[in-house]
Amino acid sequence: MKKWINLETQMSAIQSDLPIFEYASDIYRTVAPQDKPSLRGIGISNYLFPDEHAIRKLTHSYGFECSSLSGPHNRYTQEYPTRCFFRLVKSATSHD
Repeated sequence: MKKWINLETQMSAIQSDLPIFEYASDIYRTVAPQDKPSLRGIGISNYLFPDEHAIRKLTHSYGFECSSLSGPHNRYTQEYPTRCFFRLVKSATSHD
């Protein structure tokens, strides 16, 4: 029986062919507000926003296969395009 983890995260709006992590800042505009009034917001507690390449590299380095659950079929990510869902499944070749 395969076990999986579903991951939902804020994504960087920066387009790149490389894995990147956008660092949130109160000085520079980012994809999520990072000021005191926003601290109670659900899902806005992180300060690193990855792109999809970074998610895939990170999950691979921990022995997971990663597939996107976002897209046109997902109403939540259509309403919040800066957020994405991923399914992580432990890789069959993982030694963990």
